[in-house]
Amino acid sequence: MVHSCTRMPRFWARTLLLSSILGLCPAGIQAQNPATPALNHALEFAIPYIQRQSLEQGLTAADIQDLRVTDAYVSRLSGNTQLYLRQAHAGIGIYGAELNICLDKNNEVVVFNNGAFPGIAEKITNTVPLLTPEDAIRAAALHYGWTEPFELLVEEAATGSDQYTVIRTTNFSEPTIPVRLVYQMGADDLLHLCWDLSLYLPDGSHWWSLRIDARSGNVLDENDWMLSCDFGPADATNATLDESSTRTAPVDLFPTSIVSTQAANTYNVFDMPIESPSHGARSLVTSPWNLTASPFGWHDTNGSAGAEFTITRGNNVLTQDDINGNDGTGYSPDGGPTLDFDFPLNLSQSPVNYLDAALTNLFFWNNRIHDYTYLYGFDEVSGNFQQNNYGNGGTGGDYVLADGQDGSGTNNANFATPADGANPRMQMFLWSVGTQVFFTVNSPSAVAGNYTAVEASFGPGLSTTPLTQDLVLVDDPGNLACATFTNAAALTGKIALVNRGT
Repeated sequence: MVHSCTRMPRFWARTLLLSSILGLCPAGIQAQNPATPALNHALEFAIPYIQRQSLEQGLTAADIQDLRVTDAYVSRLSGNTQLYLRQAHAGIGIYGAELNICLDKNNEVVVFNNGAFPGIAEKITNTVPLLTPEDAIRAAALHYGWTEPFELLVEEAATGSDQYTVIRTTNFSEPTIPVRLVYQMGADDLLHLCWDLSLYLPDGSHWWSLRIDARSGNVLDENDWMLSCDFGPADATNATLDESSTRTAPVDLFPTSIVSTQAANTYNVFDMPIESPSHGARSLVTSPWNLTASPFGWHDTNGSAGAEFTITRGNNVLTQDDINGNDGTGYSPDGGPTLDFDFPLNLSQSPVNYLDAALTNLFFWNNRIHDYTYLYGFDEVSGNFQQNNYGNGGTGGDYVLADGQDGSGTNNANFATPADGANPRMQMFLWSVGTQVFFTVNSPSAVAGNYTAVEASFGPGLSTTPLTQDLVLVDDPGNLACATFTNAAALTGKIALVNRGT
């Protein structure tokens, strides 16, 4: 069973800069949300409340004279207005100094959280960076032990008070790195000018959000956008499962919303309430999308009738294999013109033999969770994951990249969630076989011992009884077993070692 993890908030990423909280005007908000009369009306109530509460909580007028709206929207589900702001100094935001206010449909304050710092003018240590954005990226790479050469090119030149810059790079998993100036509260209770950036490590293990001191290059603050769930090694005694026993029927989450617009639209998956193969069998599910959350189905991206993709790709997620662990372009199963994703599954075989079924299940559940959470308010303006937001606000272009049978780890799953508008990545790893032994080498003594293995996708299956024998290296060019063996007689009855090559 592969588990996914929840995401972190992305509200601060969609930045709408306004010169002063005292000068907040409805026209400024309209630039982000064209149809926002309720939002504009709510702001008339929210701004005085924020000012009054801030002063009562020990902040001065100078502390709140430069607050920046980072997100503002009206929830279509509840009708509540959510307004997020960040404290700033001279146009440069203070990381972690966030304010949030929620108003109901009557513009009554439901929640107000104030994370602004008092006395910020006296806490500023410097206002001019000595390091460039490129210097900051190099410092971050060195901090994580990355010494391989990489190239840095300016894709978007610096703009604004925070000198927002986009750097294109090589070797790292995310090709572009946005960098901007922020102030970071240090352990000394002072505000240090920093470069704010994110670095997705080449092995895909972490996606660090960093504040690099703009003078010293030291890392003053870091947090990982990659959330991981590690459950330890698998139990080899449960490695072989089948679907033959009687199971509980799956529950349909959207019984009133399902329509069939094409001939098949079928997925053979472990649907609710079956949480893993250990808990039940797969079932065929037809047209499972919710029309409120995914109005054009799960394979659309252009907002018109008809699927743009017949593989496991659509508006909410692209599901593919990443067996080589490089976060690149992988294989995706194809359901054909009728979108029929009914693939065989034999869990006693090597996982690569049921890749189609595994990726179909991963595609199904990413979409299922998208549709389910959408109905509870995790929609476009709330920062959800969609390629096309269908005119419903928020920032698009951020469908999930879901990698199945990822080769960069084992016994784990993780989910990285960058800012709204950037693609999150889900990585689902294979499970080790615990203490199960597939073969034992008697000699040579240098390699003698017990070994686990993964079955090839060709040839007869491995015996459940461990094989015990001497090991002999195949002797032909490159040890590839692609030419005549010069030691054929020595291989008889032995375990033959072959170089996999490319």
